[in-house]
This record gives sequence, C-alpha cells and structure tokens, in this order.
Amino acid sequence: MLTYDPTVDDTFGPSITDMTPPDGSDTTTRRPTISALYSDATTGNSGVDSGSVSLSLDGTDRTSQATVTASQVTFTLTSDLALGKHTVVLKVKDLSTKKNEASKTWTFTLVEESTTFKSIVVEPATIMMEVGQTVTLTAVGIDDDGARHPGQAVTWTVTGGIGTMTGATFMASTVGTGSVKATMGTLTATASVTVSQSIDVSRIEIAPTTASLFVGEELQFTAKCYDSADKLIEGVQCTYVVVGTIGTVDATGKFVAGTVGSGKVKATYKTLSAEAQVEVKEAAGLPQFTVEEIAPEGSQLRIVLGFADGKPDGAEFLVKIDSGVWKSVEVAADGKIYVDISEIDAGTHEARVKFTLGDKVSEPQLASFTVEEQTTPGEEKSPMTMLVAAAVIGIILAVLLVVLLMTRRRGQTPETAPAPPPLPPPVVVETSNVSKGAFVAAPAAQVVTPPPPAPAVAPVAAAAAPAAAAGRFRVLNVKATCAFCNGQVERGASAYVCSCGTALHEKCAGIVKACPSCKANIRFG
Repeated sequence: MLTYDPTVDDTFGPSITDMTPPDGSDTTTRRPTISALYSDATTGNSGVDSGSVSLSLDGTDRTSQATVTASQVTFTLTSDLALGKHTVVLKVKDLSTKKNEASKTWTFTLVEESTTFKSIVVEPATIMMEVGQTVTLTAVGIDDDGARHPGQAVTWTVTGGIGTMTGATFMASTVGTGSVKATMGTLTATASVTVSQSIDVSRIEIAPTTASLFVGEELQFTAKCYDSADKLIEGVQCTYVVVGTIGTVDATGKFVAGTVGSGKVKATYKTLSAEAQVEVKEAAGLPQFTVEEIAPEGSQLRIVLGFADGKPDGAEFLVKIDSGVWKSVEVAADGKIYVDISEIDAGTHEARVKFTLGDKVSEPQLASFTVEEQTTPGEEKSPMTMLVAAAVIGIILAVLLVVLLMTRRRGQTPETAPAPPPLPPPVVVETSNVSKGAFVAAPAAQVVTPPPPAPAVAPVAAAAAPAAAAGRFRVLNVKATCAFCNGQVERGASAYVCSCGTALHEKCAGIVKACPSCKANIRFG
C-alpha cells in the first residue's frame, strides 16, 4: 500500500483567497490596505513557504514593506495612490521538494469620492465602426465649476439594435445607426454610433508627429482617418500602442512618459498605421521649485514660484494652461509670473510650470485655479447701493412734487415756475461688501433746467458741461492707488486709467462715473 508523502507527492501550489481590495472593485480610499490569504491545506498539504511570498503593486515589488506570515500577506500604503486602475500580483510557493508556485493577479480602481454633477458626457461622442469591432466608452461627470471627473460609474444601454454592451465596452453586431446611452441618477448622455459592413479608410494621420517629454509628463495624441477621396471620416476609432519601453498609452491616445529613451507612439486601423517619434528625457539633477501661489487677477494669472536654492541662472520657464501649448514666460526676482488668461472660459483649470536648462527639462509642477464669471464695470450693485439710489430718486420726486404744488397755489404753471432749489450733495454711505476703506457714493440728481424764471427772480447760471470722456480700461503693469477708495490696484489687475493719469478700480469707476481729478466722464464699452 502506497503512503502519500506531501513533501514529495504534492504537485499543486497553495490556494490564494480573500484578496483586498476585491478583484474588479472600486475604492475611494487613497491608501488602501492590500492583503490576501494563502493555504496549502486543500492543494497538497505540504505547507506554505512564507519566505517565497512576493507581492507587487503596479509592477513595483512591495514585499519588503509588507507583513508576511504563514497564512497571510498585508501591505498598507504610506502615500496616496493616483486615481485609476491598479494591479496587484501575489506569488507564493509550497514546502514540497517541487516548490510548486501559485500566482494570483487582481485589480482595483481608485475613484473620487461621490460628487454632485450638473451634467455628464460620453466620450467618444461620435463613433463610426464596422461589424465585429469594439470600443470602450467613458462617462465624464461635470461639476458646478466645470471640472471634469472621468471614469464615472453609470448604467449603459444601447438603442437601435446595433450591438451590445459589456461593462463600458460596446461591440457592433448589426449594420445601422443607433446610440449608446449613459445614465447616472437623473443625468443622461449619449454617443451616436454608426455601424457599417466596411469603412473605406485609405490613410491615417497622427498629431503631433514628434514630441520631446521628460519622465512623468503626459501628452495627448490624436489619430484621424481619411477615405479614398481624402475626406475626413468622423468617429473612426484607432488603436494606440507604444513602440519601445519609453512609456504607456491608453485607448484615447494619452501617452505617459516612463523611461528615458527614444521610441514611437503608433495609431493603427486594420493594416494602416501612422507613427509619432517620441523622445523621453531625464528630469533629475535640476534645481527644485514649487508653485507657492496661483490666482487670477483680472485678465492675468499670477503664479508665485518658490526655489529651494534660488532661481536657476540661464533657465527658460514655460507655462501650459490645460491642454494648450507650452509658452515661454518671464519670472521676476520675487518668483512671480503673469500669464494672459483673457481668452479662458470661466471654470476650474490646470496650470503646469517647468523650465529648461541646457538639454535638461525639469519635472512640471501642477496647480489648479478657478476663473469666475466676468461682469462689466458697474453691473454688480450691492443692496446698500441700490437702497441709497432709491432714496435719492425719492428725494428728487418729493422736491418736484413740492414745487408743482407751490406753483399751482400761486397760479403758476410748471413751465413758468422758478427753478427748484439746488439739491444737497450726493449721499455717501460706507458699505461692508466693498474693499476696506472704500465708500459708495449715491449718484448725483439730474435736475432739468427750466426756462428763464420770472423777471423778479435772478437768472441762475448754467452748470458747466462735463469734460469729454477720456481714458480707457486696461491691465496695469505697475501698482497704483485708486483715486476714489484709496485702495491699492494690484499689478496685472484691470483698471480704468484716465488721460490725466488717474487710476480707478473697475468697480470704483462704475460708481463715480467721472474722473475725481479732472472730472472727465468715464467711457464704458
């Protein structure tokens, strides 16, 4: 009778169970605990070799940082993970002479905490494909500030009977037109889909065709397909791949530089392809800097940089807003940069700053800022300002009514009545919702000068006509003092500058209507 010797006869590796985070799950925890149980009791019973345990996260070995026992491995992150999908690989061997190994791979996705969105969009929004092809769609949540939140969990449905959805992946099965709909609570968005038996694609273009990046930088590549008549075909989805070990690219064409070297990003459709040459440079060995402050000032964006060892001599600094192009900027001695944002829409945006020094490029620093809705000068009025204006109008009407009653009592008509007495000077009210030290002046009453009075009354001299409008609204290059509220007008802020040299805040110009120094009318528009 044969006896089972687990150390010799065991031919199966240990079993791996109870992985955390669970395979395919979503989590909002930035530093999740990664763990799993393993046992050889049901797969050979030779025992687990705890010294053989190997744990990696996104390709990086984390075994030395993990707690390993005879039945479990546990690893807790000490820094935040990036949003997106992450992959865990666990390997463990048994104690048999064969050293049977078991391996388990699982994934989880780090998502943002629940956010209230005002709308969602589906990307890509237009799709052209052939029967049998697949495409992965993404639902993007748009919050109240206009910021985008990709990768939202939604319910997908297909209309038109043109195909089926598996998760977020659509497979075309029938020729025709239809749509893929994403639903998140009460919010919905659709992508239009056209399925053909065959698409006449004759060539592909990729943009940009060349790129130079440093490790960690991202760049969006875009491929376009053209038919035999050289006409652009909207909605055709190309496949992106990286040639070489310089980085990674996702299904949308977003490339992330990973390793120094030269390579390519290739877009393909069936047998056709287009390539972009990519060079990845080393970012190490350069002086370090940080973005200390970032804030819009009128039509300018003010960025303040901090340097650990002083501003590097001979460095060229560049700024990129959102997915725009890098633009060279001047950095002042105090680390300040001013960037024109007059053409940027209201909402939340991202600014990236980097510098080049010789043939090296620094790692970019990222910061977010918010552009508020712009208003025309004088458009915003506080409740106190409107109350004062209403009071002044009431006083004017009351005076006119008294004059009318007095002239009727004397048997005079309004046309022959003497002019009413002059009104008191404008009321000045201090308000709490304007800048410190500023005052809001009620608009002066506009009295209609009547015809010449009766001979017994001395004629009233006509008021001098106001000076002609002069000056304009512009962005200041230097600091100035507002002639109305005595507050400081910052460099880069939009202000009214009169031809006499007097400067006013935009809001103060909307209040006074005329230059306090030369009395010239302020011109709006």
